[in-house]
Amino acid sequence: MTRTIELMRVQTTLGNRIYPQDTRLYSNVGEKELHIRKYAADLKEGEMILWHNEGIEKTLEQVEPHLQQSERYQKAEQAVYAVNGKGQKIPRFRVELIKALAAKGIVTANGDLEQKIMRENGSDFTAQQYSAMKQFLYGELQQIGKEDSAPTRSADAIEDWLKGQTVAPLDSNVLYSLALATGSQTFDQWWMSAKDSATSSTGFWGAYKFYTTLRQTIMRYLARSKGELAEKARENGNGHKKETGLELTPEIQIVLHQFMQEIDEEFSLARVVGVEKMPIELKEWHRQKAEQAQHPLKLAKGAYTGEEREGMKTLSLMQILEGANFFAHTLIYVFQDYFQGCRSGKYRMPEKALCVTELEQLISQAAHPVMYKGLAGAMVALTSAKLGLIQSASMGVRAGFKKDGDPMEDAINIDGARFLVYDKEGNNQYPKLRELLAGPLSEWIITGKLDTELGLEPFTVYRAMQDYARLQNAIPKSYEAWVFTMRELGNPVLDKQTRRDLENKQGRLGEKVQRQYLLDSDRVKTLLVPELFQLYWARVMAEVQSVTPKNAGYAATEGFVRNAYDALLKSTRPLFEKLHNPNYVAGDSLVKDLQKEYGNTYFTRAECAATLEKHGLAGLMRFIPKANFVLDKEGGAVAAEARQA
Repeated sequence: MTRTIELMRVQTTLGNRIYPQDTRLYSNVGEKELHIRKYAADLKEGEMILWHNEGIEKTLEQVEPHLQQSERYQKAEQAVYAVNGKGQKIPRFRVELIKALAAKGIVTANGDLEQKIMRENGSDFTAQQYSAMKQFLYGELQQIGKEDSAPTRSADAIEDWLKGQTVAPLDSNVLYSLALATGSQTFDQWWMSAKDSATSSTGFWGAYKFYTTLRQTIMRYLARSKGELAEKARENGNGHKKETGLELTPEIQIVLHQFMQEIDEEFSLARVVGVEKMPIELKEWHRQKAEQAQHPLKLAKGAYTGEEREGMKTLSLMQILEGANFFAHTLIYVFQDYFQGCRSGKYRMPEKALCVTELEQLISQAAHPVMYKGLAGAMVALTSAKLGLIQSASMGVRAGFKKDGDPMEDAINIDGARFLVYDKEGNNQYPKLRELLAGPLSEWIITGKLDTELGLEPFTVYRAMQDYARLQNAIPKSYEAWVFTMRELGNPVLDKQTRRDLENKQGRLGEKVQRQYLLDSDRVKTLLVPELFQLYWARVMAEVQSVTPKNAGYAATEGFVRNAYDALLKSTRPLFEKLHNPNYVAGDSLVKDLQKEYGNTYFTRAECAATLEKHGLAGLMRFIPKANFVLDKEGGAVAAEARQA
């Protein structure tokens, strides 16, 4: 009988490799020297792993599909290219240039001008037509150059423009000359926006700068160990900088760092874009290993799998969980402050987003009490996914148990901050949240407009979300599966067989996590206020479960649970609303219960400030409510001045 083993095929932006499941690799968690050492079987899409530079084998064309996962890159590409019926990209610069020449009568196309410009069905202009357009433009630009000291271009460069081999001229002043030569108002608008510092980063010219600079930077990354190619790439990048005066702006850096990031001459970080099991015959695997041993130089190194190197710091799973928890709640507080500020008129909503009235109505219709913290938690999950920082919102969106296709519950959860997306009539609110709130907010985050509203340095929120995503993505899959089974076991409507299967699965996963990641019994350090809410929420759900009929049919039980759930929420709404007040801390008794039940330790004010400062995010400290730090007092008692009735 043929014996097989399962290997892991790890696909990254810098190359693909096959590893045994128990191979240990290094996943980066936001700073160059900080990593968690994970098994190949526990890798997830979206995380960044340490990769040998000599193992880089990708071309720019191969990396581009991965760049498409960035919404900002997609929009920049759409701004500079039109797409024909066959999916071919046609520079909008070519489109506008030939249309302007046609308007002056330099070229005619007998009614199919648009088709020829877009090369639909293989159509194109003749050599004579291209020659006529080229000669006209060359002569006009030469004349304008003499009269206005404007830039001119060679006949070959003009031919490249016309044939779509150039995205746009590197020098925006060429647009001015073309506007004069052709009478194109579009070229005039592009030129004026490029010269206006207030609009130079938006519109066509802003998209062009972003698109070309990002691609040239990636080319330098890919080519830096390839001799002449590396030197040529550096020259191209420097030439672009000389022509445009453009530095590598923060917004280009943060998008670039989603895909690859240089550590030093020897290593880079590669973004994982796919992980899949790959069965292989044991005999074949031994043969490949023997061949590699005989010819080691033929095998590019790929991911780094050795011991911790000098200058590196390997974090434990508990430290990763602690960091992810801290950044999740810090971001929740940022969004909570923003939404409450929009309600009071302190902040604006994005132009295309739900207005405050619509947002109020959406929240009030949900089965859950009005809570901006829950909505904030949803936005952390949805905008992280929308921005491509996390592959999907699966870490935050859980599909509840269903019967006949009807959801009992579909909730967005981040550590107790929850917002039900089905209203009382069963209407799904998720698309509204995703498209009409998360979408416009993502635009504001990636362009820094949200930071302006909140009085922060540009791109602070994005960088905080990036740090959060790195930590969240680094959590091993086996740990997440273990936690998920524990949550599912808390559902009161499970039948006996399902519960038994989940208990067995939980036991197996728990043993695996303990064995592989040495997870001890200590809980992670966290913030106080979210834990208070978590404790109270657990008690509400325990009460629902305690009164659930044990022998009722599934449908009857489901209805009973929902009714009990709604009744409890209604009766306890005042306390829920207090717990969502960032300045509210319950009395000594609840805090003591929390410490007794969970045994947690909590971040002090100094620890929070130091963590944010280390990540360059000191400005976010003001969003963390003071109520989180009442246990800083000697003896751990709740400060009297922090208590509220």
